[in-house]
Amino acid sequence: MTNLATTRLWSVNLLIVLICSLLGNKAFAQATIKVPFSQRISAMAPGDFKNKQTYSLQGDFTMLGNSNAFVDPYSDDENNSSAMKFYKLPADANNPAIRNSSAADFKLPAGLNSSCTKIVFAGLYWAGRGDNNSADVLSKSGNAGDGMNKKKIKFKAPGMASYTDITATDLFYGSSDVSGMYTGYYDVTNLVRNAGVGTYSVANIATFEGEDNLSNPVIGYYGGWGLVIVYENTSLKWRDITVFDGFAHIKNANGGAYGQLDVAGFRACQNGSVHIRMGMMAGEGDRDLAGDYFQIQMRNSSAYQSLSHGGNTAGNFFNSSVYTGGNTRMPNRTNNYGIDISMFDLPNTNNSLISNNQTSTSFRFGTTQDVYNIFNITFAVDAYVPQVELLNVSKSGVANQGDVAPGQVLDFDLNVYNKGTEAIKNGKVEVVIPPNLHFVKATSALGGGTVTWTHPYSTDPAATPGGKIVWDLGTIPLPADPSAIVATLKYKLKVTDDCTLLTTSNSNCELSVELNGNIAGQGAISNSNVRGSFIIGYNDGACMGNPIREPFTMNIKVGGTQLKNCPRETANGVRQFAAFCSATGNVIPRLQIASAYPAGTKFYAQVPGTTGYTSSLVTGDFAVAANGTSTKYYAVLEGAQDNCYLKLETLIDKVTTQPTAQDINYCFGSTAPLNNQLSATGSANGYQLFYFADASTPTPLSAAPAPTAAGTYTYYVAEGILRDNVLCIGSKVPFIITVNAVPVITQNIDDFYVCNKGNKTVSVQATNGASVEWQYYNKSAKGWTPITNSTFSGTISPGGNNLNITGASIDIDALKIRAMFTSAGGCVAYTNEAIIQVKNCMIMTNPMIPAKFKKN
Repeated sequence: MTNLATTRLWSVNLLIVLICSLLGNKAFAQATIKVPFSQRISAMAPGDFKNKQTYSLQGDFTMLGNSNAFVDPYSDDENNSSAMKFYKLPADANNPAIRNSSAADFKLPAGLNSSCTKIVFAGLYWAGRGDNNSADVLSKSGNAGDGMNKKKIKFKAPGMASYTDITATDLFYGSSDVSGMYTGYYDVTNLVRNAGVGTYSVANIATFEGEDNLSNPVIGYYGGWGLVIVYENTSLKWRDITVFDGFAHIKNANGGAYGQLDVAGFRACQNGSVHIRMGMMAGEGDRDLAGDYFQIQMRNSSAYQSLSHGGNTAGNFFNSSVYTGGNTRMPNRTNNYGIDISMFDLPNTNNSLISNNQTSTSFRFGTTQDVYNIFNITFAVDAYVPQVELLNVSKSGVANQGDVAPGQVLDFDLNVYNKGTEAIKNGKVEVVIPPNLHFVKATSALGGGTVTWTHPYSTDPAATPGGKIVWDLGTIPLPADPSAIVATLKYKLKVTDDCTLLTTSNSNCELSVELNGNIAGQGAISNSNVRGSFIIGYNDGACMGNPIREPFTMNIKVGGTQLKNCPRETANGVRQFAAFCSATGNVIPRLQIASAYPAGTKFYAQVPGTTGYTSSLVTGDFAVAANGTSTKYYAVLEGAQDNCYLKLETLIDKVTTQPTAQDINYCFGSTAPLNNQLSATGSANGYQLFYFADASTPTPLSAAPAPTAAGTYTYYVAEGILRDNVLCIGSKVPFIITVNAVPVITQNIDDFYVCNKGNKTVSVQATNGASVEWQYYNKSAKGWTPITNSTFSGTISPGGNNLNITGASIDIDALKIRAMFTSAGGCVAYTNEAIIQVKNCMIMTNPMIPAKFKKN
């Protein structure tokens, strides 16, 4: 499994040599390397120590750890093939979530001030044995270890109120050929750096209680933990410290086996005695079984010398001892039943093992009858380093960890001191410019040399941030006064004001500026390599005079008016690259995207830092989804911090929404507004409504549809946008416009009269299936009112297309009437308005006497 915080590099040559001799029916010992030993690096290590294979520093390392299971009752002399029982710290006794636990103290050597000490690396290992297989979860019904997980433990650092859960990120989780033994690893550098010295506890290491049921050989159960801590303190000597881990298993028999570990990459001091310190972690070594050893090759010889420390013997090196300098442990027992953790100095009298300027050595470990595994070897050797310091001084009033603004110009002086015992040849200083700063200018104010700005992908610092300033100094003299400045570089940088860089990085990582540099060269006498990075100042108080070896850091405070090149496509911390409506081949050309980023930017389709992300490198055009959804990409700038990237996405800027359409109807000769509505997204995006005569026509109507003839019409509406004479629309939605025919009056009415007390019928006719309603003008209401049979007490009665007047009275004289025709579609037509006149007509009473009339 690959750890995001740590990576395994440089496999070390580990040679398994079987020593074979004919011993009748006796079996031969076997050595198996399940995980090759390699140098452990850490992405959590601070500053220049990040991801370094060897920690070259003024400092040291320490180890601590303990066992979480013992034979009950405890004995100094037994081994773990007897009945084992979990141990729990007193503070955990009543906590049902804790099955086993133990503790050990991290302390510094006498005289070291913890406030002047920096934790550089802390690696936590735990080891045990459960089932005779590779399964993560243990299974033994009724046993206290049933259900425990090899990869999961609980960890508590000083100051923590409760345990934190930790899951292994590396090493080996057991298999049947090693009897189920396993080791887990987790980088706890940040946790230990924050907590510092004090008591550390580890709980719930997966193993079983009771006796082992395995035979030939009987192994036994064990469970324990170890913590290796590398720290820096400038009052200590220079040392090269390398942490190796892996999983080497040696199986007992009556023969013998050894593993060989070749260690290279350090440089011993140039003269005087060479001091070497070793650390070791192992599992399953038995206290009562001799024959296991750990050896180092003697200088200029093929012979190896056996090693031991105060808690073991050369003939029983792996004997369940925890020998870590006398630090407090709980429980503090001699026999740790399968857990070996030790730190010791190598007997390098007269430099018999490691000589001056030596850069490599070899170790052997073996057994004649025991069974054990080794999972950590830590090696520290005194080193000689010419004392050259680079003091970086801000001249713009910006303090370390201070705030800067986009576009701000920053001035620095880089002062070089030679505080060693020899001049330096081939001196070269490099100032590494992060990708959120631009190089402006640099000159050598003291010490001469040549100054250049370089970038692997650009020659224009105004257009391309990052790169580095290279100052070839040549010879750096040795001054009479070690506090004298021997060379000064004046340089000027500018904070980027690129909107994309400052607004689209994950966790705003590009707002954090880390400015660092280093010096290279060789001692004029010793030829030893110079090692040195930025010093940003010197401590005061208890750590008076100690250099502060850290990058110069700043925080970019972003304001809207300070940013340039802010594209409208940058929103919610993601830069969008959109093809309008469609993309040829469903890709966006590489140049269109790459040109928006600094030269040398790499693009990935997977989140940087996740397992296998490097295989997702985009080398050609950028794919884009045809359906309008976004495709995520990640840009890593040249020189960016680990796991710092910019977020971008490609998409086809197409209309994926549709309007709400409603059918309408109206009467011929009138108009009615369309009632189609944009979607909420359409309104927000400034879309418009476009109308189409049918579903397949790509060209919209020039105007909203408004048919002029009676009938039923189907149209389609879509929302879209017109950009650069290209129309992009979404789905078309049908709707119906119904134009209803208006009734046509074919028989009308005019004013008429009726005799008082007389009768009359008037009739009207209209086409288009209209119904009719007779109305009169109501002077009181000032409007037209329907006529019913009771309106005029039966004098006037409507009867469909007829209006009947019976026994007309003077009351209806001058009454204005009309007929209203309404079609099935609700369209209305009116007849003429007619006035009724009621007359007193002369009625002949005796037709035989024409001269006599009766007036009505």
